[in-house]
This record gives sequence, structure tokens and C-alpha cells, in this order.
Amino acid sequence: MNIRSSKINSEKYLNWKKKYEIQRKTEMKSNVRRIIFRLFLLFTISTLSYYWYIGELQFIGQETAFVNAKIVDAKMYHIGNGKFKQLVTYTFEINNTIHKGNFKAGSIIGKQQIGGMVKVKYSVNNPDRSLPVRFYNNR
Repeated sequence: MNIRSSKINSEKYLNWKKKYEIQRKTEMKSNVRRIIFRLFLLFTISTLSYYWYIGELQFIGQETAFVNAKIVDAKMYHIGNGKFKQLVTYTFEINNTIHKGNFKAGSIIGKQQIGGMVKVKYSVNNPDRSLPVRFYNNR
């Protein structure tokens, strides 16, 4: 009886082991697919977030060009705790049309002076969509 029951148990074990190995392989494939999808999703979200943060998201899929713009207005405003920022307005000319843009200048960019210059990236199709990319020393 012991020999027979041990044969039955060993057969059951071998059947279980075969099924387990097949199930394990399919689960591994499924897990690898999930991991690859999650990494792709993380990369996509990170890239879009980065482009949104630096302001380049507005130019995706558009032809762009660079031009030097003149600063026409710079107003200081209070942001709290005794600190101030500047709201800087600049203008540039494309095809005899004057376009405006603005940006906020803080301690990293430095104080901007009226009449100073800033390099601007703009959309060729819509020049009102612009982004300052370089700040010249306007002293």
C-alpha cells in the first residue's frame, strides 16, 4: 500500500510540476510585458513632464526659429517673504509684424533692464508663441 500510494503521489507531483512549469513560463512572459509597458509609460510621462516644465512642449511638431528681441517693459512684483520677481515684456519683429511675449525673471535669470536684448525661440507658423532661451548681460 505504501509503494502504491507513493507511486500515485509521485505521479501527482510530476503532473503538478509540469502544469506549474507551464504556468510559471506564461506568468514570466506576462510579467516581462507588464514591466516593459510600465517602463515605457514612465519614460513617456517623464519626457512630457520635462518638456512641459522647460516650456518646449508648446513647440512639439512645429518648425521653430530664433530671433533677438528687445525688452520694452520690466515691472517688479512681490512674491512674499520680502522677495520680488520681474514681469518682463519683450517685442520682436517677423515679416514687418511686431510680436510680444513675456516671462518672469527671478534671481537665477537676473534683473532685466528696459532696452536690453533676449534671444527668443518662436514658432514659424504662430510667432506669438515664443519662449526666451538666452539672456544677455544688459548692464
